[in-house]
Amino acid sequence: MILTQHFVFIHLPKTGGSFVRRICHEYAPLEWQVQIIDEHLTRYDIPTAYQSLPILGFIRNPYSWYISAYYYLKKKGDNEIFNQISNQGTKDFKSTVLTLMDLEVENVEFGGYSWHIKKIFGQNLDALKIGKFEELRHELLRLMSSAVTLPPSLVKAIQTYPSVNVSSHEHYRTYYDQELREIIAEKDKWIFERFDYAY
Repeated sequence: MILTQHFVFIHLPKTGGSFVRRICHEYAPLEWQVQIIDEHLTRYDIPTAYQSLPILGFIRNPYSWYISAYYYLKKKGDNEIFNQISNQGTKDFKSTVLTLMDLEVENVEFGGYSWHIKKIFGQNLDALKIGKFEELRHELLRLMSSAVTLPPSLVKAIQTYPSVNVSSHEHYRTYYDQELREIIAEKDKWIFERFDYAY
């Protein structure tokens, strides 16, 4: 989570939050009084003094999110639940996601993309200003500008700063067969509809 005098940024995993954190840490004006606190805190963790400020965040195409999360967690190797459902990273992408979906049916405290969004952003997304990860730089400028006037140096940084924490994998369509594609389409149906995403 990033706290400033003008907005709060909530970091949904694998949606560009590391990039936003670097930008704010290195280029935000001192008068913004930027505080970068625990990485993936939820909307309900916003300190009282900041709760009236605009809340910014990013969302991502579910198909892309699952594959990015899979390769990131596999490389990192220290997520206990991922290691459990992927058999220490030895299961392929499809098998891991299918195991994850079975866990969700059993109401285990871990889940897919919809679970993460509701846990971190809350049920009422209308109260947030949400940008699309696929247009990260343009959308970050749009979101920040809706809360505060941006200095030219910050605008330039957002436009030119190198990408951060990028997972190494092929385009997401490479990893989906028809069965898995349909499962994700149903599981995250509300995301596809609300944010106009498609395969």
